[in-house]
Amino acid sequence: MATTARSPRPARPDRARGDRRGPGRPPLMDRQRIVSVALDIAHEHGVKAVTMTSVAERLGVAMPALYYHVSSRDELLGLIGVSLLHTETPASAVCDDWRGWMTEFARALRQQALREPTLSVVPAVRAYSMNSIPMLEQAATVLIRAGFSPSDALWNFGFLVSTVLSSVYREHCLAVERAQGRTQLSTTRAALKEAGPDAAPTMWKLMQGWEGKPDTYESDPDHRFERELVVLLDGFEAQLARDQKNAD
Repeated sequence: MATTARSPRPARPDRARGDRRGPGRPPLMDRQRIVSVALDIAHEHGVKAVTMTSVAERLGVAMPALYYHVSSRDELLGLIGVSLLHTETPASAVCDDWRGWMTEFARALRQQALREPTLSVVPAVRAYSMNSIPMLEQAATVLIRAGFSPSDALWNFGFLVSTVLSSVYREHCLAVERAQGRTQLSTTRAALKEAGPDAAPTMWKLMQGWEGKPDTYESDPDHRFERELVVLLDGFEAQLARDQKNAD
């Protein structure tokens, strides 16, 4: 029996990785869209609410479609961490002034992190937040141009980021304590009273100078952050001066 030769099947057009969709269906999401939705959920309900399921539901897609772009919740939180560093350094930050640049970057990062302070201590965020290549490139360029060694440039930028995130999380913890009727001053007073002046004479004398302040008193968080920043940058400056002196 004669057989009819089949005509060759037309080749499928090449499609980009993020463009696998049927006719009439909207384009699938990309990583930027996923991170944006995850951040929205974090801002609305806290970081604990950011799960693969919640993000997929918000996007209106099936779980396999989400896993196509992001392999796990840890990776998703890591991408959020990277997004924290995707903040434009203010125009006032001059690249030829390493201290000014780091100051303005730290302030901008703090404002970004304050939107959802609990993100600042998520392990994946802390680990992956240093993977923002554009920001690393700019920081390394500024610091190496100023005279820091390449390794010190990366170390110091990491120290700066950690200091900012830790400061933001501390503010969050103080707010939680405040909502429960406790402040740093009230808890310190209670602990010192229990210990007695003989156990902590220096602290006892120090706290006497605060007798006129109510338990609700708290230092201004902006002032505290600026002071932390000055101490950190003073250390970097001393390091740079020492290294330059040793090189002479």
